[in-house]
Amino acid sequence: MNASLDYGSILSRAWQVTWRHKVLWIFGILAGCSRGGSSGGGNNSNVQVNSQGGVDLPPQLEQFRNMDFQQYLPWIIGIGCAILLVGLIVYVLGLIGEAGLIHGAAAVDSTGSVSFGEAWAVGVSKIVPLFLLTLLITVPILLVAAVTGGLVVLSGGILALCLIPLICVLVPVAIAISIWQFFAQYYIVLEGVGVVDSLRKSWAFLRQNWAPVLVLGLITIVISFLVGLIVALPMVLAVLPTLFILIGNAAQNTQPDLAAFLPSIVCGALYLPVLIVLGGILNTWSTSAWTLAFRQLTGAQAVATPLPAVAA
Repeated sequence: MNASLDYGSILSRAWQVTWRHKVLWIFGILAGCSRGGSSGGGNNSNVQVNSQGGVDLPPQLEQFRNMDFQQYLPWIIGIGCAILLVGLIVYVLGLIGEAGLIHGAAAVDSTGSVSFGEAWAVGVSKIVPLFLLTLLITVPILLVAAVTGGLVVLSGGILALCLIPLICVLVPVAIAISIWQFFAQYYIVLEGVGVVDSLRKSWAFLRQNWAPVLVLGLITIVISFLVGLIVALPMVLAVLPTLFILIGNAAQNTQPDLAAFLPSIVCGALYLPVLIVLGGILNTWSTSAWTLAFRQLTGAQAVATPLPAVAA
């Protein structure tokens, strides 16, 4: 039998938790380390085909191709190791932030308060089980992807055509798996169960409460998307002038003046800390909403005295 949620009350109370317990913003910022995305870009070089059918590279690329990378090998290895180390640190901080934020929101809901040290200690203690949970979910997916990719290469790409319908099916399956893992984290953090038990409990939880989870998911996705657009708008406005300059230079086939990028770079650098903090606040609100919903659906008792209303 599906339980019901008072969605308005949960979203409102989640904002009260977020606003009145700003220490959770730190964990919201850290949690963003494990929810980060990626970006990419490209450029256009003057590559021409010569009369012999070969490729004439620009002088800069030709010089780069003829470089002796052997002498730079220690630097390349060192930089690669440093990047891996930084990535590992960021990932671990993300796990601490995720667990600390879940515990913090639950502690506020049950006792009315939470301290940084308390949430941090819980976050640190959950690093290993949360990592093992990710490993247990990710490794089989990577193995299947590697085997499939190998078969596609061996078949000369013919198998890729047969995989298109399968990919259309696997996309919703991947979303379902991520939701399954998402609630397994709550069982690890809030109930202290093992990785396997967390997956078992998460599956049972979703089977019983799929309807309210779906509705709350749609609500939080829409709100997060709209707020994210508003938060990112100043960064977009900072980049637009540079984008127009690049388009104009491309139309005239001229090289852009590097000084033209300076205003966008300065504005972006100044707004970046604000963007990080606002993203952390949004993470805190979203996780608080899900934590309150999870506790309500699993029958956990909230604090008897309601949180004071946030002043307008």
